Amino acid sequence: MQSSASNRVRGSSADTAMRSGLAPAAAHDLDLEGQIASLVRGSLSLNGFRQWFANAMWDIELAGDEDTMRFAYLVENRLAEFTGGFISAQGLIEVLREDLDVPSQSLMTRSR
Repeated sequence: MQSSASNRVRGSSADTAMRSGLAPAAAHDLDLEGQIASLVRGSLSLNGFRQWFANAMWDIELAGDEDTMRFAYLVENRLAEFTGGFISAQGLIEVLREDLDVPSQSLMTRSR
């Protein structure tokens, strides 16, 4: 059973997406890439990303298109590799950067 706080968090992202003119899945698709980029740049902590992703995953599964869900499941598997001790935190960040296919230099330029 989900708590009302959980529903508010999930509902608020969908509400924001609808007000912005994007379908909720499209908003999360953009957010997922942006959140990974923030993690790679160091402007978002790994714990912060993991918390955001856990909440966003519900919306992606409910309303995401096939490509968005496929990418989200890949990220979920990467996080499981980290949680299971198969890769380090730095290794996780590097593999997510590669999955995003954004060169490190490009991310550094964007953050300035």
